[in-house]
Amino acid sequence: DVANLCDVISSADKRIHVIHQSNKGICSSRNLGIKVSSGKYIMFIDHDDVIGKDLIKENLIFFKEKDTDFVKFGYNYVCLDRGLKFPFCASYDEVSYIIGKNKCLDYERMKHSGILTFIWDGLYSKKFLINNSIFFDERFKIGQEDIDYNNHMFKFFNKMVYNPKKYYTHFRYNNSTSRGMDEAKSKQLIHDEIVVMEKEWNIIKDINGTAKI
Repeated sequence: DVANLCDVISSADKRIHVIHQSNKGICSSRNLGIKVSSGKYIMFIDHDDVIGKDLIKENLIFFKEKDTDFVKFGYNYVCLDRGLKFPFCASYDEVSYIIGKNKCLDYERMKHSGILTFIWDGLYSKKFLINNSIFFDERFKIGQEDIDYNNHMFKFFNKMVYNPKKYYTHFRYNNSTSRGMDEAKSKQLIHDEIVVMEKEWNIIKDINGTAKI
């Protein structure tokens, strides 16, 4: 099975570490991965996606040259279902360095361009994540965890880099976690979306200090 295959691969390549645990959801798995990782950088990859050549090599350059907290890069979003095409498209057409001095403006630009939507379109400093206790909220089981995590990062970053080159390909299927849900899961997703919206509002209030409902 898959678990045994992972163990075989790990035994042949000591750089690969396999962790077995009961199914607690993707957020729990990612949090454990962050904690036990031994490198300086973190990247998240969905099991059925494809990463491009030199993704890590080329984006690590920005950490060394710009002392950034994280790098976001371009991606291809492939819809294999009959749902709506994903609407976001980053508005930056060249490498951009974003420093958190005007965070209200930065948040608006990054939010509308989709940079704060997914987690697999980035490379992150482990030191930045650990020092600011940036982990996934394990309440999220069927979606919204990426947006919530990006918002958490946004509150603490000093500098980020956006690299428009497309390195990553994400596939959306009919049976993806957030699609084809029953009534109970649909209600849970709506509730989770409300939770994320409330957190986003708190971010906006923290940023400008004067926002009023």
